[in-house]
Amino acid sequence: IEIRDAATGEVLLAAPAGGGGSPAGGKVRNMVWSPDGRSVISAGPGSSGWIHDAATLEPLTRLDSHHRSIWTVGVDPLGERILTGGSGSPVVDVGSAGTGLLLDSLEGHTDGALCSAFHPAGEVAATGSADNTVRLWRVADATPLALLEGHTARVIDLDFSPDGSRLASCSYDRTVRLWSIPDGREVATLRGHRGFVRHVRFAPDGSFLASIATDGEVRIWDAPPVEAPD
Repeated sequence: IEIRDAATGEVLLAAPAGGGGSPAGGKVRNMVWSPDGRSVISAGPGSSGWIHDAATLEPLTRLDSHHRSIWTVGVDPLGERILTGGSGSPVVDVGSAGTGLLLDSLEGHTDGALCSAFHPAGEVAATGSADNTVRLWRVADATPLALLEGHTARVIDLDFSPDGSRLASCSYDRTVRLWSIPDGREVATLRGHRGFVRHVRFAPDGSFLASIATDGEVRIWDAPPVEAPD
């Protein structure tokens, strides 16, 4: 794990994931900052998720998980709950950011969850899966809210717009899709990448989004406000 200076790219801190190095073939597949900036949460190595002290990268808490390999971690805006998903189980785990213990499970996907994101308001989360779907959940009571279908290959990344009105998803089907929130209506399919689309992010003002793919290209897309259906 490394923390770099955002302006220069200089490595400021580096440490083995989990404090003990990765197991054979183990990878850290995803990392997120806590909302207060005091910790970073890693997906991996292997079946472990870890909460690290951001000042030292010392591992503080191990996250309980059902997964053979963790692919995604997501933390709510209050820094209280953490989602983990990955291979070996279609269940998405909801864990305590304080203790690492399991609090609940989100059940509905038929294959492992590969990405997750919390709505800016914090009560709703989205997960994307190797079953080619996106699901919306009310996390507090593990209630499924919507099934978003349209991608034809695994969904790799998700991002809510800053105002929470839209969700962007990207996939191995080489598309980026925009969905209306909270109804889950697909409002746009963005095509142009020639490789698997690996990451997607909204601009801070929500007016455009960026995607990066295995074709080596970064594409910038207009992201107009969602219009009400006819």
